[in-house]
Amino acid sequence: MPSAGQTLPTQAKKPYRHISKNEKKGIANGDYQSTQALLDRYATQARLVITTALHCASPCTAMGIPVLFLQDSPEQSTRFSALHNPKAP
Repeated sequence: MPSAGQTLPTQAKKPYRHISKNEKKGIANGDYQSTQALLDRYATQARLVITTALHCASPCTAMGIPVLFLQDSPEQSTRFSALHNPKAP
């Protein structure tokens, strides 16, 4: 499956910064300074976030940053089905 960076039109990815899973290892291990630094980076630098990770999409959405949330596996379709078909209260 092509990455988001490979499928975006050229004008949409200038400037474009990929944050790899390796850059997020400290976050997964409970390194709160790394987590705060990444959130600060999103808040101050991101104009659009493209992700397959709900834990990335949620805080960005809360900060008012537009998010394109992509599915990269059939499992995500089931896990995040409420995002596609929200029920009215």
